[in-house]
Amino acid sequence: MTMSAVAARAGAGKATVYRRWDSKAELVIDAVAVAVDAEEILRNLPDGGSLVDDLHALRKLGLNDQRMWQALVGLSAELQKNPELGAAIHERLVDPRVRVIHGLLERARIRGELRRNDMDIELLAQIPAAMVAYRILVLGKPIDTDFLVSTCEEVLLPLVT
Repeated sequence: MTMSAVAARAGAGKATVYRRWDSKAELVIDAVAVAVDAEEILRNLPDGGSLVDDLHALRKLGLNDQRMWQALVGLSAELQKNPELGAAIHERLVDPRVRVIHGLLERARIRGELRRNDMDIELLAQIPAAMVAYRILVLGKPIDTDFLVSTCEEVLLPLVT
């Protein structure tokens, strides 16, 4: 993918594309970013009565779009050189998903499901995102339903309940 190819496909000049995006990396982030409003998701995701049911309902929303993560693989070399790109990816793609998990863990704490009330929910909420990134960036494997279910049921739930 080149900026010239994007401009040609859009029927625009390269200058127009560069006015909107300073780099190919920024364009890719915008192209693959699935807007996630953590607060809206938590308001609209019905309380399933348990953390496991909440996590399964969340999985069905499809917030872990395979294309988004695959695009990040293509940006991995650029991430090493460009800390601002890493910050943008964190802000737009990763952090909103972590905040949703944080909210579900907080729901579970309120319901009395967590084995300890003093657990570091902030840290625990980062585990699924870290596992997704590792699976794609290091192992080169897809994010499928089996992986998401295993991450919830065999990693996150045993840690907190």
